[in-house]
Amino acid sequence: LLDCKVNGKTVTHYLKDTLYAPNAVNNLISISRLDDAGMEASFKNGTVQFLHKDGKILAEGKKTHRLYLMNAQAHNAIPEQSNIADIEGGNTWDTWH
Repeated sequence: LLDCKVNGKTVTHYLKDTLYAPNAVNNLISISRLDDAGMEASFKNGTVQFLHKDGKILAEGKKTHRLYLMNAQAHNAIPEQSNIADIEGGNTWDTWH
């Protein structure tokens, strides 16, 4: 589950085909996966909006350095069905990216 703040309201989304990395400092959202699902990402003036096919805003974020930080919180709703990824040692974005 992904709880996103949009226009001051919390919108909950069910995510499928995800990897659960409990020791990761942050979570990543794949733009190509959103595109495959028929959604859009709109980047403008240091912000991003993820849009449904009907134009409804699903999530928003702001650019910080070279990443867009989403106003969202991920939850693992079904742990027995999760895919887990881990590595030995430190988990840095250089390792995962």
